[in-house]
Amino acid sequence: MIEVVNLHKDYKVGKMLFPALHGINMKILDREFTALAGPSGSGKTTLLNIIGCLDKPTEGEVLLNGAATTRLTSREKSELRKKEIGFIFQTFNLIPVLTAYENVEIPLILLNLPRDEKEKRVVSMLREVGLADYLKRRPNEMSGGQQQRVAIARSLVKGPKLVLADEPTANLDSATAREILTLMKDLNEKLQTIFVFSTHDRLVMEYARRLVILRDGRIESEQSK
Repeated sequence: MIEVVNLHKDYKVGKMLFPALHGINMKILDREFTALAGPSGSGKTTLLNIIGCLDKPTEGEVLLNGAATTRLTSREKSELRKKEIGFIFQTFNLIPVLTAYENVEIPLILLNLPRDEKEKRVVSMLREVGLADYLKRRPNEMSGGQQQRVAIARSLVKGPKLVLADEPTANLDSATAREILTLMKDLNEKLQTIFVFSTHDRLVMEYARRLVILRDGRIESEQSK
């Protein structure tokens, strides 16, 4: 489903060029549960952002179902993210004044779905993540694990083909992190959505079915379980 072809990324700071990615080639197939891991500065977050159409490469392409996303206009990339890609962040990125229901509803508002369809999807997805009784709770009324469950529901409610998670366990204790990873793995199998993680966390690497290690902007090794 996703193919990364000879991907390079350089950042310019003043007159200096800082290479972040050097000729990355990889494929991510349907239903994969993949972790991009490596030390700080290895390029994993940069790679995740380019796959998610949040950044563009200096050279090379990313193909989604055979179409080159790196050739899309800004508007086309925005439409692609809106419909096909879900995001999960380490800081949850929930809107504090909105309830769990309202936070999860946001992607569906952007899609202009009918009210009944939005309600059906939001309630169903919050039930899937174990928060059926938390629809009216605001983020400050929930634990970190519950907030991350809301973030997962928000990323999946529109039925994306791909979910990108940047350090999703960084702000969770180990027991809660295991619960969240088990939930995401179950949803990956049930919904057949691709999950790709950027992580330092050994626990995420343990749960991943495929582990891609990056170092200095290059793929150092790959392992499938």
